[in-house]
Amino acid sequence: MVQLKTNGFNGLAALASILEQERHVTLKCVQVLGCTIIGVGVLVEPSVPVAAQEQADTPRATFRSGVELVALTATVKDQRGRLVRDLERQDFQVIESGKERPIVDFKPTDQGPIHVAFLFDQSGSMGLGATGMGTNLQAGRQVVEHMLAWMEPQADRVALYAFDRELVELQPFTSNPAPLRAGLAKLGAWGTTALYDAVAKTAERIGGKSIERRAVVVVTDGIDTASTLTPAAVSGIASAIDVPVYVFVVMASVDHPDRGVGIRTSSGEQVTSNLANLASWTGGGMLLVTNADEASMAVRDLITELRHQYLIAFEAAPGSGWRGLAVRTRNRDLTVRARRGYFASQDSMTQ
Repeated sequence: MVQLKTNGFNGLAALASILEQERHVTLKCVQVLGCTIIGVGVLVEPSVPVAAQEQADTPRATFRSGVELVALTATVKDQRGRLVRDLERQDFQVIESGKERPIVDFKPTDQGPIHVAFLFDQSGSMGLGATGMGTNLQAGRQVVEHMLAWMEPQADRVALYAFDRELVELQPFTSNPAPLRAGLAKLGAWGTTALYDAVAKTAERIGGKSIERRAVVVVTDGIDTASTLTPAAVSGIASAIDVPVYVFVVMASVDHPDRGVGIRTSSGEQVTSNLANLASWTGGGMLLVTNADEASMAVRDLITELRHQYLIAFEAAPGSGWRGLAVRTRNRDLTVRARRGYFASQDSMTQ
């Protein structure tokens, strides 16, 4: 078990460095045949999302040397919420800071394993609640069990992290769900909640792995009491390294924002609003769970979404700094889910 302090990020040298200085987002083609993503980095500014380092595989294609590329994954749904799996390169548009950028490579993918890092809230409030599945802690365990049931043993890989005020790695990535289940059974409910800090660190850790279909799946009651990062900062970290964050919020029906009174922050905002925005910025989503049926359906939809993605690489515009992204299709009846930005490097001005 690895324990990682998140209070002020003492001991988290990599992420502390991210918050203090610029790192470069350099996505370079280094061969005539094939493209390799070299690295990703960030610059932290007030009210602007931040990012972290990444190395990732990209689809093989023919590129010219020296092109600066940005890679991203996207999922597309129709108006009824069904995944659209038959689109081609010409169906997509990538808008960077208001201008369309050329798509250099494109590949739909429905093959290969998925990699999921579970991030489980074990703060004191998880011992409360009256969901249709018991306490929030019990409900959260069932969400993870549902996901494990839908995943492919010995193919898909899973990891388990837990947090209250500190982040703990209970199980590194494995294709065997048994040790993850053992770690899940040991989870308790105590302490304060540094939810946003834990999401940032987990996204940064999984973002450093050379894998395509990956995600951070957060299981929480949604209440943060001790983070040093804001939801916007966390969104930037995850979106800039192209790691979608999906948040399962376990709650009683009375706390559901649409069917009950909802849970609010001290400033009066719905707790779920911050989480929804965080997830959306990364290309992920928020799922509210009050009973076993909702958990089962939400998990099934999420696994299907992770298995059917489009991999897109586009040519970055010259310049450096934060770039807003919008990925859309020419058919405006379709909805695209993808990260909303990245940090461009100083190098891209001269490459």
